[in-house]
Parts: sequence; structure tokens; C-alpha cells
Amino acid sequence: MQIWIANPAVQSPPESMPNTAAVDVTLRRLLQFKILPDRTYAWRVSQSGRVVASGKARPDNSNLLTIPAVQITTAPIELSVKADQR
Repeated sequence: MQIWIANPAVQSPPESMPNTAAVDVTLRRLLQFKILPDRTYAWRVSQSGRVVASGKARPDNSNLLTIPAVQITTAPIELSVKADQR
């Protein structure tokens, strides 16, 4: 999935409008990708074809998978998640 900061198009934007942020991304309402409680998931963030961050995550008690502190900007990044092989 692609993620970015979409600043609103305003005529006089405030000086404090952020261009970067660290966000926790929780995957919800997935149709084809099932989160299983006993699995570890590898994630990767890439921008312009270059990997900028990666790691592993486990679902919480509600079976929600959260990728912590993903650095985003106004340029799109791509977040990829896949289940680790057993």
C-alpha cells in the first residue's frame, strides 16, 4: 500500500503544516490478507524502489497488526507486509 501526507490545497497554508511525520500503521478491513494470531509478519518500507526501513511485527490480542513509527512525508512510500514462512 502507498502512504503519504496529503496536505490540503489551501491558499495560505500555516507555517506549522508538517511535511514529515512518524505514524503507527494498523492494518484494518483487509479482504484478502488474513492476520493470524500465532504468526510473525515481516514489513518493509520503500521509497523510489529503495528500502528505507524494515522489521517484524506480531498481532495484538485483537488480531490487529500495527507497524510502529513509520516515517512518512508528502512523497508516497510503499509499505509491504507478508507473513513469515513457518
